[in-house]
Amino acid sequence: MVKPKKLAVSGIVICAFLLISQSAWGQGRRTPPYPPNPTVPRLPPDPFRVPKPHDSTVGSAHESAREEESKELLPENRDYTSAINAYNKAAKLEPDQHAILANLAQLLYNRGVTYYNESTKDASKRDPAKQDFNDSVTAIGKAIALVEPQLSDPTKAAQAKKQKAQYIKIKADAEGLLAKRLFVPEMIEPAVQDYRAAAELAETPADKIKFQLAAAEVYFYSGKAKEAVAAYTAIIEANPDNLDAIYKLGLAYASVAKFQESANTFQKFLDKAPESDGRVLEVKAVLKDLIVGNNLQPPKSEPDRRRPAAPAKKKP
Repeated sequence: MVKPKKLAVSGIVICAFLLISQSAWGQGRRTPPYPPNPTVPRLPPDPFRVPKPHDSTVGSAHESAREEESKELLPENRDYTSAINAYNKAAKLEPDQHAILANLAQLLYNRGVTYYNESTKDASKRDPAKQDFNDSVTAIGKAIALVEPQLSDPTKAAQAKKQKAQYIKIKADAEGLLAKRLFVPEMIEPAVQDYRAAAELAETPADKIKFQLAAAEVYFYSGKAKEAVAAYTAIIEANPDNLDAIYKLGLAYASVAKFQESANTFQKFLDKAPESDGRVLEVKAVLKDLIVGNNLQPPKSEPDRRRPAAPAKKKP
């Protein structure tokens, strides 16, 4: 697996640094802390299964070549360019096969992530990364358009729904990186809407929350902190114990200079998070800086609902 280059400073440490100097929040553009660099996801063992050609004129030679080309997708083989070329050829031969387009989109996304990570040392890789993400969005958009008619067919609807959910995630991931990392503002809303669509199609509550958080993070890391506050708040209203949403809401409040709300939210995080959570020590430090640096009212700790209440004392 390609090892992404990690940013050396965590998001909350950056936020803490800004909070210590209150004047830093009052001047210029408030830029939220960056997320860790994206990673190249592993493709499924049999990625979207490329169908065999239906056109008898294509011949068995093409079928054998297709099987060899599909091996380029194996996680151990990172020759994305050869695989992309192979799937571009296959897509031209069979433009109605959504699985081919989906594999092409995933490969373009993977190569784009690799280029983006390399761009931290070689700026010339930035534009190729942007092009790959845009091409990924185009390819997966075509795949989704081919799958959608199958949703109305009772014999194909269940499988089509699963495929659409997979495809929308690929599309949202590419749009999200364009918005968050490459600062393409017109991709912010499409990424948010696609993550929310993926949430609606999710089969488990955990996946649903994961996609809702991803949508909120697009807002947050794209500099739309007010929208991020609203998105994280909505998640917490439905899932009041979701630590990721509470943590990010605290950061979002701070990024729009709502320091008391930020402090209250971080206190809520500390009330709910186990001590083993790696963010606890950092949140404690940031909370202290918030209160002292901004002359805030110390937030009250909520009762720990995870612990049984002490029995009432009997009257003598």
